[in-house]
Amino acid sequence: MHVNAFRAPTGHGLARAERNASREGSVAVLLTDPTAPGQISAGLSNGEVWHATDHGETRRQLNVSLGRLHPRDAQRALSHACLLSIKMTIFTTWSYSLQQRKKHMENSAKSTGEQPVAIRLLLACGAIGPLLFIVVFLIEGVTRPHYSAWQNVVSSLSQGEGGWMQIANFIVCGALVLSFAIGLRRALRTGRGSTWGPILLSIFGLCLIGAGAFVTDPLRGYPPGAPSTPTVHGTLHNLLSLFVFASLSAACFVLARRDAANPARHGWAFYSVAIGLLVAVFFVLTVVVGLLGGPAGLIQRISIILGWGWISLLAIRLLNEKVSIA
Repeated sequence: MHVNAFRAPTGHGLARAERNASREGSVAVLLTDPTAPGQISAGLSNGEVWHATDHGETRRQLNVSLGRLHPRDAQRALSHACLLSIKMTIFTTWSYSLQQRKKHMENSAKSTGEQPVAIRLLLACGAIGPLLFIVVFLIEGVTRPHYSAWQNVVSSLSQGEGGWMQIANFIVCGALVLSFAIGLRRALRTGRGSTWGPILLSIFGLCLIGAGAFVTDPLRGYPPGAPSTPTVHGTLHNLLSLFVFASLSAACFVLARRDAANPARHGWAFYSVAIGLLVAVFFVLTVVVGLLGGPAGLIQRISIILGWGWISLLAIRLLNEKVSIA
């Protein structure tokens, strides 16, 4: 709000007010508002208040009165008003500039199509979780005594000394993928696969957490000397593992169908279909080769690296994509 000394121009509606004000010392106060261009209010020392909405071209007297002021009182009031004006102008200008800056930043974010921070954090969980899972079981498989990464499956790392590390690996990865599924739902919003894709990856994450909670039974001589008698928690682990691979394979097909509808993403559609098929095939091969005494650990690791890697690459792709603005 700005306050200035004002004299009503002759030939307009304020001429009479000026003449009256002249007899009282020709003192007036002019109020303007930077957020309302063209709005002008004038308070004259004779008590009259005038208002204009078009930069002063046309004016009207308001049906209010400020009361008459002695010239000396009017001058003193004007001085105080001007001092107050400086303070109010600084505050108003600062507030207005802050609002404009915030509005500019919001418009800039919309124009560039950046994902909101909350969604980006959820998507980042999908990039980190699966890669962390792969790194941990690869290191554990090489450094664990009496464990053969060639023969033994990843779940067997939950057994024996240091088994807590793989249990935590299951749970942490499952929780991160579950968070990613939430972000995926918010990122996809509508269209093919926007519902079932996140649901299937949520099942994947929940079952992975369950696989960590229910430890597998000793298999193929690991841990050494442990009886391979089936247990309830071992059976639940195997059942949850089946759902882990099945839901992952299904998610690949569902999201491939979404990408197939976009000519620019046909490459991703073929990639997703290929990963979905390979995950399913290698999972079956792991079971068959394990029964025949072959390298079940190696085949399962190929399946995991392919499937978990697909989740990470999907998350990275979504992080780098721009939001489609309607």
